[in-house]
Amino acid sequence: MILGICNPLWYRHDCTCAGGIRAPDCALAFAPVSFIESDVLVFAPGDRFRRDAALRSLSSTSQTSESEVTDGISLAFRTLVTDCVLLRVTSFRGETVLEVANGELRYSSRLGGIHGGNSGSAINTTSSGAAVSDGQWHSASLIVSSGGGLQMKLDGDRVGDELEASATHDFLGTDVDSFTLGHQGDVKGK
Repeated sequence: MILGICNPLWYRHDCTCAGGIRAPDCALAFAPVSFIESDVLVFAPGDRFRRDAALRSLSSTSQTSESEVTDGISLAFRTLVTDCVLLRVTSFRGETVLEVANGELRYSSRLGGIHGGNSGSAINTTSSGAAVSDGQWHSASLIVSSGGGLQMKLDGDRVGDELEASATHDFLGTDVDSFTLGHQGDVKGK
């Protein structure tokens, strides 16, 4: 099975893996990570991420079809826990949370005041009726289309309400401080 195509560089490999994901090693890029209780994994974006985010924002003004995906983030997960945080993205301007709340997938976005100021009101959508705390693998995606809509997808199907992306936290913006995976407890949906 081919996981991707790798090109040798002077001091490392650069691989394009399944789904267009770029990584130094495709096998490691798709290796599952297990969390128990309040375990977390924090990623701090570097300069390359910020440059890519700036380029994406510049290129978003080019001509694209109304339904074309321009930005997004996806993750695969499985859990038996009915309340836990899957992904939290924070920045000076707000936060994005993708969580399991009452056994369902829930997205929430809060603008303003995350780092010590007054916090703004939350915008959210839930995968009503689609249980995800069943121990099976699921994929969750947040997709921003060129038309300005933000959609949450569960296992490839759109769930919840489509939201106006300009009214939500920019989870792939240049000012993102951290991407945090995992945490059981302090779920906003409770």
